[in-house]
Amino acid sequence: MVSSGDSLPDPLSDAARTPVDTWLPAAVAAVTVALFALVWRAAASYQAPPPAGITETEEFFFAPTGASPELIFGAALWMLARRWRSLRGAIGASPRPYLGSLVLALGAALWLWAVYVGQLILQIPALSLFLVGGALALGGTTAARRVLSPALFLLLAFPIPSVLLNRIIYPLQLFTASAASAALNLVGIATETSADRIYRGSAVFEVIETCSGLRMFETLLMSAVLYAELFNTSRLRTAILVASVPFLSVLCNEIRVISIVLNPYSHFAAVHSIQGLVMIVVGVLLLAGVDALAGRLLGEREWEPRPRRGRRSSAPYRRGALAFVAAVGLVLAGSRAIVPLWREPAATEPSISQMPAAVDGWNARGADALKQFLGSVRFDEAMHRRYWRGEQQVDLFVGTDRRLDPSRSLLSTKTALPGSGYGIRERWPSDVLGAAGPAEGLIVSDGSQELLVYHWYVGVDSFGDELLRSTLALDRGPLRRPERALVIRVSTPIEPGSGGREGAEARLAAFLSAVDKPLRALYPDAASPPIASSN
Repeated sequence: MVSSGDSLPDPLSDAARTPVDTWLPAAVAAVTVALFALVWRAAASYQAPPPAGITETEEFFFAPTGASPELIFGAALWMLARRWRSLRGAIGASPRPYLGSLVLALGAALWLWAVYVGQLILQIPALSLFLVGGALALGGTTAARRVLSPALFLLLAFPIPSVLLNRIIYPLQLFTASAASAALNLVGIATETSADRIYRGSAVFEVIETCSGLRMFETLLMSAVLYAELFNTSRLRTAILVASVPFLSVLCNEIRVISIVLNPYSHFAAVHSIQGLVMIVVGVLLLAGVDALAGRLLGEREWEPRPRRGRRSSAPYRRGALAFVAAVGLVLAGSRAIVPLWREPAATEPSISQMPAAVDGWNARGADALKQFLGSVRFDEAMHRRYWRGEQQVDLFVGTDRRLDPSRSLLSTKTALPGSGYGIRERWPSDVLGAAGPAEGLIVSDGSQELLVYHWYVGVDSFGDELLRSTLALDRGPLRRPERALVIRVSTPIEPGSGGREGAEARLAAFLSAVDKPLRALYPDAASPPIASSN
């Protein structure tokens, strides 16, 4: 027995700890580091096709999206290391084993799915779930709060899903062009815009995806989080920093685009790179200025290092919970050796190159592939032809997606446009024949000519469904849709004067009637393509 004057030994004191208490936490930490290494390899090896029209240096710094996995993973590990003492102290204190097991199960399921479908980049959000779930199981909400920031920061290494990227990047290009032109006109420098182009005198500047500002936003968001972590800013000041990122990224990107328009040497790639690097530095300095201003307005003291000490919990280690988290981590680490891989189906669809170059008096010539304009919009196959019959001209564009690469999507407003500089003047649902879905009619113009366009998709679901499928690679498994997706665009000039639009409609109707059968042959497993009428 112990007398009332005696004190019980601390269960986690050096004298009371057993060998198991020593190596189990170390095993969990080692497994976590191993998972970090595996996920870093997956992120580092992930390479989406580079945008057209930029150099390797520009691609590294100013690709439209993406971030350095080395920097993100290194920073996340540093953030965890700063929290190590408080994390260790939270182990055993008010664990949430059921909630933690649920989050761990979600992370494990996502990890195993990533291995099965061959999309290891999905291991990034799976690792974030593993960190949060393990912390909940071992130390409850206290430990989960410690790992939440590193777990969320890791998600910056996960690429923006292609469906979402294509949805937002072209509007950003249009906004950048119009805002830069408006700013230049405001200070007396005459410019005009047409969609994604800026005209200054005889010079034409195309705002491509790398100038959209999305990468600047990602860079400044990462910088804001690391700044707050490094200088231990309060939650309110951190929120202010993060909230300022969209505005600062727009400001810095607009200044960069304006400097390109004004710089007579901007056609050199090195000048683009230097201007971009300078604006990144300016953006980080502006973040520091925002934080300083927030500190003064809030009446907070200047930065002082806060000790991050963690007291050891008086509760004993839950050896079962530690062993369970370590076992889940080991299973995940070795999953590539035990999980069968999904096999990609062989291609059975006819190639779009089989589309005849001559049909019913229409004869085709090759046309510009528009790779720089399309940017992140990519296809398994793409065909752009210009058909002539006498003086009549019709352009036909067909793009396909077998849905095997989630980093590829053909959903974009760009597929409805003949190229850079064309803005949409009118847009309406078009009368169609067939059951593959409605087409849309458009009047587009680049300032010098107007075109009548019919545009439609085949085998495409709603934006939400496509986003979910792209994010989770659902078309690489048992939920795969069997048919490929297609996008089709036909366009023809609208002649000036009265009757020009009616003539263009009749021309497209005649052309679509001529190519109806060859188009149907491109997707025999899908419904008939919608054919726009001349009404």
